[in-house]
Amino acid sequence: MVCKVQKRVSLRRRLHIMRFFNNSSNNNEYVKIEKIREGTFMVKVTCEKGGDKLVCILEAFEEICMNVEQASVSCENGFSMEAIIVAEDQNVDIRDVNQALLKAIGKQSGEKALEEVN
Repeated sequence: MVCKVQKRVSLRRRLHIMRFFNNSSNNNEYVKIEKIREGTFMVKVTCEKGGDKLVCILEAFEEICMNVEQASVSCENGFSMEAIIVAEDQNVDIRDVNQALLKAIGKQSGEKALEEVN
């Protein structure tokens, strides 16, 4: 029973995120997060070049108490970043990181931040 509810909530979240990106004026934006181990994540961000995107993203990491262990940033064909981040608090999950990054990118580009689905 719990498994079905979790799957439904997860599916609803994914659909909400997909709708957010499809309704976005810039469909080149995406955030991909993979959990490497407990409290450690690989983050990939791609979006349009311009503004202080790196600063906004680093501020978002700071707000959720994440430290950047290693990062690679490019502004050649738009903005892209790959980073390994480590949580100070082991209770941080992918959803928290994803929401913080989407909010940072949205704030930077003037778009509405993604709201959590209940």
